[in-house]
This record gives sequence, structure tokens and C-alpha cells, in this order.
Amino acid sequence: MKFSKIDYVRPDMDALINAVNNYRQRFDNAKSADEAVEIYLEMTRSFETPVTMCNVAMTRYYLNTTDEFYNKEREYFDEILPSLSNAMTDFSKSMLASPYKEQLKTKLPSIIMLNKELEAKAMSEEIISEKVEEGKLIAEYTNLMSAVEIEFDGKKLTPSQLGKYMSDSDREIRRKSMEAYGNELNKIKDKIDDIFDRMVKVRDRMAKKMGYDNYIELGYYQMNRNSYNHEDIKKFREAVKKHIVPAVVKLKNQVAKRLKIDQLKLYDNDVYLKGGKPKPKINSDEIMRQGSLMYNELNAEIGALYDNMVESETFDVLSKPGKWGGGFCEGLDEYRIPFILSNFNGTADDIDVLTHEMGHAFAFHKSWELDIPEIRNATYETCEVHSMSMEFFTHKFMDRFFGENADDYRYSHYAGSLTFIPYGTIVDYFQHLVYEKPQMTAKERNDVWAELERQYRPYMDAQGLPFFEEGRAWQIKAHIFERPFYYIDYCLAQTIALQFYTLLSVDYDAAWKKYYAFLSKAGSKTFVELLKDSNLNTPFEEQTLKTISDYALKKVTK
Repeated sequence: MKFSKIDYVRPDMDALINAVNNYRQRFDNAKSADEAVEIYLEMTRSFETPVTMCNVAMTRYYLNTTDEFYNKEREYFDEILPSLSNAMTDFSKSMLASPYKEQLKTKLPSIIMLNKELEAKAMSEEIISEKVEEGKLIAEYTNLMSAVEIEFDGKKLTPSQLGKYMSDSDREIRRKSMEAYGNELNKIKDKIDDIFDRMVKVRDRMAKKMGYDNYIELGYYQMNRNSYNHEDIKKFREAVKKHIVPAVVKLKNQVAKRLKIDQLKLYDNDVYLKGGKPKPKINSDEIMRQGSLMYNELNAEIGALYDNMVESETFDVLSKPGKWGGGFCEGLDEYRIPFILSNFNGTADDIDVLTHEMGHAFAFHKSWELDIPEIRNATYETCEVHSMSMEFFTHKFMDRFFGENADDYRYSHYAGSLTFIPYGTIVDYFQHLVYEKPQMTAKERNDVWAELERQYRPYMDAQGLPFFEEGRAWQIKAHIFERPFYYIDYCLAQTIALQFYTLLSVDYDAAWKKYYAFLSKAGSKTFVELLKDSNLNTPFEEQTLKTISDYALKKVTK
């Protein structure tokens, strides 16, 4: 199977909704717990083909957001998916109201009924119209940002392609490229403000319709937070400020001294060494070839998966106009193969995204061994442990990509992993504050972001940079628009990935076995339960953050 040869057939979503309703009626009339379980499993397994078709369509849309056909398909799904989600929620409510509820908790993995309780709180028929509107706004933002091109160095560049200039060893090039980016974003900043303002209002409206004080509680239910809440995240934020921020400040002061810079600017953030951000010594084709050699040496199973993906055309790594600017991995369940989209730009980011997304891909691969479809999908922070830890497990192979500069990459990557945590915390905290006060003006939101930057990244300055000096850096973070509250997951996962880094530094094989076992369980347990099973420390304990910061201070500062 090659991705380009997949014959896309639009799923009949109305028929699928009717099928779910029929399954629910059968479930309600089940004569035993065993019959109820069989009906539930029959229904969830029936989704494999339509979900695969939906993922094919959306992937092709992200590959070219200007494609008229797949834009129409995206519009179709935006219109109908909320109604399908509501039908699924009604089925979940039937499971919770079933006379066999207690038996279902033992006949199915316990996490399923726990998740049903959250699903019942996350969706309602009365917010279908708001969910449709939200989908349209997300598409509006995605299309707007995917169309951005920057004139620089005599070329028209996508933001991803500009990335190599924004991390160049020459500070003047970094400054000019970020100025060029900011000037281009200034042309659309009012449109971004308008889109987000409408997003905040529609999300607040759906929360109020469902009886919540604001969108935060609903957002947590929609993110399926099944083992922690906003109070746990608050404790995490406080520990980040207390332990991680001081460690990063010390690291950044050392970097400034090394680079002979009095005040670090936003365009200095990704540079830790005089040579700038490390660049692979090889081109994109050779990166993909070396990736095969690396993964086959690391583990035969993941090596075979990688080679199968290359053969199946389920890697798309080159940046081009109209392509969505981020990176993701999506599972094509019917074909039992993942798809990775990324945007190579000739920097270390190419290797970061390759290793990161292959962590997701391997998790998809292992999850298909689980018989019950619902437990194949872990919550996001668990998924990000899979990917962010894989970045560290591939450190020992970096000579393949960076040659004699491999140690520079390892140092910069580890340092960047630590400094990411305060940034990711800002992204999440910003959303909490915005949804607490949905009436904020555009300027007030920018001021909130700027204040959080001062608290969590006090070493960073954006003054003099068009667009960014107004406190608008949040506007290029797609997660804030497309998936509310999906970003602290990366920070939580990073604390686990850094634990794996420490373990593999002592005993690589033992660390890999622990990682393999963690990944293989997919969504069969909650995030906190998986950590406990693996004897890993939870991010919600202050000592975890202190241990990470203490180790990092020894590792990357002098």
C-alpha cells in the first residue's frame, strides 16, 4: 500500500450516526453484561474504516491547505463530526446508566468506564452548533498561517524554511530574519486577533451552555484529563517557577557569556553554542537513509516499521508553500501504518522531528496489538512521553547526522529540552488566564503573555522585534488555536523523558526495556497509573522537578 494510491471514499457520516444510535438501542436492550460488551466492541470496531478515511482526507488537506477538494472534505467533517461526537456521548451515557455498569468495569479495562464519565461531561447536543463554528474558526486560522510567506535572502520562504536563518550562527542574520517574519505577521495580526476573539467567545458560550463557570473545566473534560486536574497543573507551574526557571536562567546566563551577548533576544533562544544551532551534515534524502540504519540498529521492530513507512510513502518531510507548518503523526488504522508529516529546514529541527514523530509512530504500531480499539489511544501527555523520550534514545546515533558536531547537537538538544519546560508552561498558563476572563481585549491578552514571559523567561527580550515586541508570540503557537490546553502535556511528558535520559545514561538496555513496556501499554491505564507501574516519578510532585533541575545544572552548566 502506498499513501498516494489509497482510494479515498468520503464516509457517510449520517449513516454512521444512525448506526451509533442503533448500537445504543441494542445496548440498552442487552439481556446480559456479556451481550452489552459485545455490542460495545462491535460498534467501536466498526469505526476503523471511516476513521481511516477521515484521517486520509485531513492528512491530504494538511499537505496542501490550498487543495480545493480536500478543503471541501475538511468542511464536511467540520460540519458533521460534532453530531457524531454527540451520538457517541449518548452511547457513553447509556454505558454509565446501564444496569450492568459495575460488571462492565470488570469485563472491560477499568479506564474505559472512567473515560466514559469524562466524555459525558465533555459534549452535549446543545453545543453542536458551537462545535461546528469552532471547527470553521480553526480552519480559518490554519489556512491563514499556512499561506504566510516571507521575503528573505532573495527567496520566498515558508516560516519553516525561514527557521534555518533564525537559528544561524550569525546573530545579525538571526535578527534580520526574525524581523522579516514579524513584519509579515504584522500584515495579518488583526485577522489573528479577530479569529481568536471569536474562538474564545464560542468556547466560553459552549461552557456556559453546559453549566460550567468558564471553558477551563469543559476544556479539561474535552482533553480527557483522567488522572489529574487544574489544581495539579497549578502545583506543577509553581514547581517549574521554583526549580526549573532558576536552572534555565543560570544556563542562559552561561550561554550569553559564551556568545558574548549582553542581553539575549528572542532570536537567540535556540542558540547555545558559538556555531549556532547544529546543522545536519547531510541532505534530506540521506537523513531518511541514515534514519533507516539508525532504527534498524536500535531495534529490529521499529526498524522494520520505519522501512515500511518509507516504502508506503507515509513520510512527507519537505517544507513547501501551502503545507501546514508543523509536524504530526497520524495512524491509518485500516492499513496498520502511521503517517508522519514534518517540514525539514536544514537545521537540527529535522532530526528532532524525525525522532519525535517516530516515537509516536512506534506507539501507534504497538497499540494495534491491543484488541480493544478504545485503549489503543492514550491521553496526550502519555503519547508525548513516547515521542520526547525517543528523542533521547536516539542520541547515541547522532554521529550519523552531525558528524564531528554530534556532541554539540546532544548538548543543545538536552539544554533545549530543559528550557522548553518554562515556555510550555507559559503557553498553558496563558490559556487558563484567557478563558478565566473571556472578555479580555486583544491588547490585554498580549499583555498577559508579556507578563508571563517576564516571570518564566526573565532572560528573554523581544523589544525591537516587529509583532513579537507587542506580546504576540503566542499567536504562532497553533495548539492555542487548534487544541486548547494541549500543550502542558509536552511539559509533563518532558519531565518523564528527562527521567528516561538519566536512566539510559546509566544502563541503556534497561532503560529501553522500561520505555518499551511503557509504550506498549498505550491507553490501557491512566498517565499516573502508567508512571507508577514503571516506577517513574510523577510531574505533580515538587521533588521531581527539583531532581531534574539539579541534574541539569550539573549536566549543562558550569
